[in-house]
Amino acid sequence: MTSLAQVPNKEDLAELISAVWTSFMFEEILPIEDEAAAAKPTHNEVLASVSIMGGWSGQLILATTRACGTAVAASMFGSEDEVPDEELADAVGELANIVGGNVKSMLPSPSSLSLPQVVIDAHMLAVPSALLRTVTVMAWGEHHIVASLWEAAPSNPLLGGL
Repeated sequence: MTSLAQVPNKEDLAELISAVWTSFMFEEILPIEDEAAAAKPTHNEVLASVSIMGGWSGQLILATTRACGTAVAASMFGSEDEVPDEELADAVGELANIVGGNVKSMLPSPSSLSLPQVVIDAHMLAVPSALLRTVTVMAWGEHHIVASLWEAAPSNPLLGGL
């Protein structure tokens, strides 16, 4: 199992998200200092996750509101009309995939990354038998994105544990 020193911390995760956001959205996204206030539960959440399996196994989860996910999709696809759920899922899933790939590059090799899974209109995504290792909250204008890294417990084969 990878030591905690090798798992990206919240500052690392914030830097990765900022770099990805600037490259794909051409806009700035900033970490929020008051994470407790920023991470209050919201309705119509969009959750995207990717699993990382290898020397370190776990999941990266991005959570945001439907309004933020829709704005991301509209920006990515250049849409001025209403954004269908498929495009919303594609856009938020792609961000999770890219951020997850960057997280994976910071971890010991060999490792692999799953395809993204996206849940729309969810209020919770449970990660049984996993340990929360890192969480950061980012602000894109009025929108908030919560990014978290969950480490698979050794007894959880679904998340790559032994």
